[in-house]
Amino acid sequence: MRLRRQQYGRIGLFLVFSTLLILAACRTPLVHKPTWRLHGIEIGSVDETAATLRINVKITNPNPVAVVVEKITYRLIFNNATLARGEKAGAFAFRPYQEAGISLPVSVDLMTLLAQLPYLRGLEEGVYHVEGEVTMKAFGIRKTFPFTEPATFPVRAAPAERPEAQEGHRRSP
Repeated sequence: MRLRRQQYGRIGLFLVFSTLLILAACRTPLVHKPTWRLHGIEIGSVDETAATLRINVKITNPNPVAVVVEKITYRLIFNNATLARGEKAGAFAFRPYQEAGISLPVSVDLMTLLAQLPYLRGLEEGVYHVEGEVTMKAFGIRKTFPFTEPATFPVRAAPAERPEAQEGHRRSP
């Protein structure tokens, strides 16, 4: 009789520890949020109605396993106004701890862009940011993470030197 009590006690203890271990594993995220760095915006083309831009970012997989990025949705925001939206769909994989450059294409309506010009007057630099969501999959688990990346750009170029100074010419009195 005493032996049975010890067996039940050990089984009960095993079940309690197993349950605690499972609960701890459920609370630990298996897929961690990727890190982002904005590497600038390139102008692709401009016509009378729109401008095509490429938002260049570096994304790093902080996970010890490969992840598949299934979709990225993003917005380009300047002065609290959304200038453009985009989505990059189609799965691409990142090896563990890999950093890769991604180009996110957007098209900006020229009238929306021109509406922001009055805000640029008097500023020495403008502030914009890219925000959105990335959907990743690893271990059969799909997770969506938000991201935001602020940046600045120069609004005014440095004053150009006078042509006389550049060429070494002197003015005659």
